[in-house]
Amino acid sequence: MAITVQTGAPEQVAGYVRVGSQVAIFLTYGVVDKNGAKTNVERTRVLLPRVEVLAVGTYQANGDTQSRSGSLMLTVAVDQAEAERLIEGLSHGTLYLGLLTDSVNVQSGPGVDNTDGGTVASPLFK
Repeated sequence: MAITVQTGAPEQVAGYVRVGSQVAIFLTYGVVDKNGAKTNVERTRVLLPRVEVLAVGTYQANGDTQSRSGSLMLTVAVDQAEAERLIEGLSHGTLYLGLLTDSVNVQSGPGVDNTDGGTVASPLFK
């Protein structure tokens, strides 16, 4: 299926993502504790390691030719589980794309967070 998400130019590899590109989608989000309470930890992880880009365009409201704050619409091919993860991720964080080549192999993992250690993710600063 096709799912469309909104990103900005930097998050979309400065316009280098094109129809047919393969991208990794990263998500930066605020970590919650086991009770669902917000923490001061932000984490970035791979949300989807490789998806195909079906369409790229600018957001246009009511036929207006001006794009909204540099917003870009990106349509990707995903299965149902990936669509659910992408939609849920959008409601909790910010997406960032990585443009892939055939030789790049992205692996999901614990990610990186804004701490100096002590969490399951790698600390931002080592």
